[in-house]
Amino acid sequence: MLVAKPCRALMDLVCLRKLSWEGMGWLLEGLRIDRDSLSTITEDEIKILELIYKHKRVKSYLSSLRRELPLD
Repeated sequence: MLVAKPCRALMDLVCLRKLSWEGMGWLLEGLRIDRDSLSTITEDEIKILELIYKHKRVKSYLSSLRRELPLD
């Protein structure tokens, strides 16, 4: 069974619903994503997703997410 990682699932949602970045508060409260789940996202995951997704909106979302997350 194939299950998307949290960041990939989020980017699929961003792409499908044409969402724009609204800040971490919206992810935590609006989508009710657990802060611990967001903390598992790595710099490498974001880099891979930037290569996979060609949509400008998704790339912008990833860039904003990168700035907000405490990445190593």
